[in-house]
Amino acid sequence: MGIIRTMNNTDYIDYNKNYYNDIDMIARHETTKKFSPTIHNFDISILDQNIVKCNVKDINDRIEIIDHDGGRLVKIKNIYANPYAVRKLISKIPHALSKSYSNTFYPGYAGSCHEVNLDEFSKIVKKTAIANFEYMADKIKSKPLIFETGIFTQKNILVEESPLIIHTDSFYGIAGIVYLNFPEETNGGTAFYRKNKKTKEYECIYKNEMELNTLVIYDSGTFHGIYFDTQDAFSDSYRITQRFFLTAIHHTKKLVSETQEEM
Repeated sequence: MGIIRTMNNTDYIDYNKNYYNDIDMIARHETTKKFSPTIHNFDISILDQNIVKCNVKDINDRIEIIDHDGGRLVKIKNIYANPYAVRKLISKIPHALSKSYSNTFYPGYAGSCHEVNLDEFSKIVKKTAIANFEYMADKIKSKPLIFETGIFTQKNILVEESPLIIHTDSFYGIAGIVYLNFPEETNGGTAFYRKNKKTKEYECIYKNEMELNTLVIYDSGTFHGIYFDTQDAFSDSYRITQRFFLTAIHHTKKLVSETQEEM
């Protein structure tokens, strides 16, 4: 593997030299090296588009469809050929407080990099969405996705006084996430809810556990939110994810959240 010097004089490991043969070595290296995001400008010279190469072999065998009371969840395991390189890339993309980008429910930090070519990833996401969310099949835009990330620690939640709010992203159509924490770091995942019309309280209907390198897509009109298994979750490490929103034009179907609230 090669070493590339970045603008802030930190070492970036070039995982893309023989990366198919080096996955085990990379995993051991990364497990002992704590994830630390940067606030510096992104050095485009370190970007190799093979970093976000998808694992397309036997992909249909890795698709799992979960239908629950609130809608549908579609998962693809081992989406990236080299998730360790993707995780490292995220550490090199500058992040800013999520709330400085927009009025968001997400705590912690958000980052994005338009230079990352997500054409292959976008095609997989859109094909999967069209096949499994038929009512939006003819409404989904063909514009490629942008590489966007979300990271936070328990400290972010405490300092921002930002609870893990149950919400919808109904103006997007399809929402998705790729989990990029190592197994020893994972805690909780994403929970889905329905709202009781009488009590106005949210009832959890399905919990999707975090799993390294797993892509999850769902109707963004479904009530959802981050959940933890323990109170000290991510107290000494970051929760690391890639996020995306697949816009559907003229979302004509009644929102999943509206249907849920009528129950």
